[in-house]
Amino acid sequence: MTNPETLAGIENALRRAVLAEQFDLGRTLLGRYVDRLERQLAAAPVGPEAAATLEKRAHALLEWTGALVHAARHRAAAEARQLETLSRYYPAPGSTRHSTQA
Repeated sequence: MTNPETLAGIENALRRAVLAEQFDLGRTLLGRYVDRLERQLAAAPVGPEAAATLEKRAHALLEWTGALVHAARHRAAAEARQLETLSRYYPAPGSTRHSTQA
């Protein structure tokens, strides 16, 4: 199991949170990821190859996270539209309206 305070551990936790649609936790973990990445780079400057690898990994994580969040928002909007459409067929709570007779 990955240490949750390492860069990889935070990345794994962030991916799990996004997959579970725990977006508040995801936002917190994203901030922690950026902080950890900046501290790691400041504490031990890396060569150009290692820096490029970290940059690619961070970029891929951000793209993946953004794509999943976008998909979740799109799905939620579609569900809201569907519920709105279906609500026309159900009386409002407390309504005294009865079904019409044919």
